[in-house]
Amino acid sequence: MAKITITIPRDPSKGTSIKVEGHSGPGCQKLTEAIEASLGTVTNDTQTEEFDHVVTQEQRQDLLQ
Repeated sequence: MAKITITIPRDPSKGTSIKVEGHSGPGCQKLTEAIEASLGTVTNDTQTEEFDHVVTQEQRQDLLQ
């Protein structure tokens, strides 16, 4: 199983951000839905290069668990 890391740094000058590492494709948004909902309104959503990579079957299974 791939290691997925979600980092939530808080910078008073830049606000709060969420970064997902170790997961490619749009499934990373599914991983952060609950976090985003609890933090409030999303003002910016920027995808990394990993976002456009093909999601593997293993990653799909991880999301369903």
